[in-house]
Amino acid sequence: VTVATDENDPFGVAGTGQSLREALRDVPNGETITFAPDLNEQTITLDPANGEIQLARNATVDATALLDGITINGGTGDNRIFRIAPGIFFTSFGMDPIIKLRTDRLKGGPEVV
Repeated sequence: VTVATDENDPFGVAGTGQSLREALRDVPNGETITFAPDLNEQTITLDPANGEIQLARNATVDATALLDGITINGGTGDNRIFRIAPGIFFTSFGMDPIIKLRTDRLKGGPEVV
């Protein structure tokens, strides 16, 4: 991840960098996502127009190389940050998500809001 903005450029299109949303969308199953050093102590605030980040592949997000970590913020209100598909394993290190974890049976799996 190279930018703190919540971009959602199409696959293969270079925007201003790679956002967390784009990295999680494009990561091969079971791979690890890391952060550029200049994102240390930054906050990624999700753009409500992009909605929650869909997690459809097993992935690890590792921000441990950032001395002070990184914060993921769902924005104003009770916005969901991640929607984790059933059967998906998502692990994070070194992130400080402003989250609540709940299971919503009607939507089929755990959600991070």
